[in-house]
Amino acid sequence: MLNKLKSEITHFKNQSYNFRILTLTNLIYSVVLPVIDIFVAAYVMRSSNDPTKVVIYQLTIYTGIPITFFLNGYLLSKFSIKTLYSLGMMLSGVSMMVMMSLTTLDNTGIGIAGLIMGMSFGFYWANRDFLALAITNDDNRNYYYGLETFFLYHNCGGNSGFNWLVYRV
Repeated sequence: MLNKLKSEITHFKNQSYNFRILTLTNLIYSVVLPVIDIFVAAYVMRSSNDPTKVVIYQLTIYTGIPITFFLNGYLLSKFSIKTLYSLGMMLSGVSMMVMMSLTTLDNTGIGIAGLIMGMSFGFYWANRDFLALAITNDDNRNYYYGLETFFLYHNCGGNSGFNWLVYRV
């Protein structure tokens, strides 16, 4: 078993630098983003004890995604795809900072934080697949998507554990 793991690490190290960076970036983002999302939703629920505020937050997230996809198409003519991809990851932290800086959890503040988080998702997803296609080739594309799927499914267990921890505390 240990030899297979070493073989897998060697195979990963033999990939191009951009391949490794994109894979590790997606791994980190797939671990961090659900934790931020769960934390913010739990924060809203515990601070307000009002499920409608959580619904507003979630609705504005899913409203921000298609708006950002549209905006992303325009911004691609002005900025590089890597910049927009990175912006998507940074906006998730900005959303959490906006939420934590609200003195009162009013619907407007929650909606703005939700739109920023939706923009984070939109910039990330709009540019992620294009970067994957640009960086991978026919020889390593299945390997890339296999790693990504592996991280996604194994991350579900971690998120379930984090949910349980937030519930218990």
